[in-house]
Amino acid sequence: MDGIGEAIFPYHLPDELVVKIFSLLPPENLVQAKCVGHSWYYHINHLIKDPSFIAQHLKNSSSTKYIVIRQEQALSLLTMLNNDRGNGEIRYETEDFSSRFVSRERYARDYYLRYHCNGIFCMHHELLRVFTLFNPSIKELRKLPPPSITDCWHPGIVGFGYDQRTNDYKIINIALDRFLSSRAEVYRMSSDSWMEIELPVETPCAAEARFTAYCQGVFYCESSSETTNMLVSFDMSEEVFRTILFPQDRLTAETSFECVNVWNESLTLFLSNKDRPLSIEMWVLNTLDSTWYRHLTFERQFINVRPFKFHTDDELVMMSSIGGNSDGEEPLISYACYNINSQRFRPLINVEGAIEYWDFSFTKSLVPVEQ
Repeated sequence: MDGIGEAIFPYHLPDELVVKIFSLLPPENLVQAKCVGHSWYYHINHLIKDPSFIAQHLKNSSSTKYIVIRQEQALSLLTMLNNDRGNGEIRYETEDFSSRFVSRERYARDYYLRYHCNGIFCMHHELLRVFTLFNPSIKELRKLPPPSITDCWHPGIVGFGYDQRTNDYKIINIALDRFLSSRAEVYRMSSDSWMEIELPVETPCAAEARFTAYCQGVFYCESSSETTNMLVSFDMSEEVFRTILFPQDRLTAETSFECVNVWNESLTLFLSNKDRPLSIEMWVLNTLDSTWYRHLTFERQFINVRPFKFHTDDELVMMSSIGGNSDGEEPLISYACYNINSQRFRPLINVEGAIEYWDFSFTKSLVPVEQ
């Protein structure tokens, strides 16, 4: 990067300052800046391929979180805006990401977003049984080799995350084979290959998981049977599974599991009880000894309102469902935010149409996926 400041700007700027300025730009703006001239193109193109710059840019970008939604096979990003109407409503801007994927993939509309990490989408085509990694910010796509478990009839549970120890991105796929047994395999982006790994003996059927979460390099999935309620965790660095039992003193026939979530870089569990149906308990996992402690209890407004996702460290998105029946009539879904500190609700402007997928922690990045 010698001389970059003098070559690009009419006034001399230290190289370190120029790099810092570039590291604060959104990926799309940084890529567009290459069009200013030959010198800009050369230096920025070199910069965005530098692993140390990519890491610094990701660190700077991590403070800006976007909401990912999927509607009618289309992906969009929502950006929360400051409320200027004074009515407490949360407003947003929408950015379409589907066109970027469609332009690169023939069967794009049939892919489902399974997970994302550091700006990379993990997409899965259930019919073709194909996985694809896609960074929409820099429009890079990688089609993965076929999974090593080829005799599975159920798509199973998919997790995607980052191994900080080896600077590698990995996919964990837990699927059902034709004998209805759960099997697991891991994909490593560094080697571009799959490998089957051992599952804990007590892991129930993969199709039974209702909740999944990714936190601090570990993927979690709820995996309960008729006699046991627990989580199965997969450490992306160690590549081993562990089991974590739910709070034993709260496990009764009257207990309902609302969801598993991530709050303040910690795994959380929401429970309710039939004796007090409007009360919801929030439990937090202590990863040192795999035990839970109750963080708070709050009252929801109606029985059909349940916890969904944390939008920020203190705001929990709540979802309500009204109507719907066995004849195919879709329920009316609405959303609101609950502040766990102020204990106040405020409405979230509803997105038109049914939402198939939500996530509140997407970060734009320059992380490459192409070989």
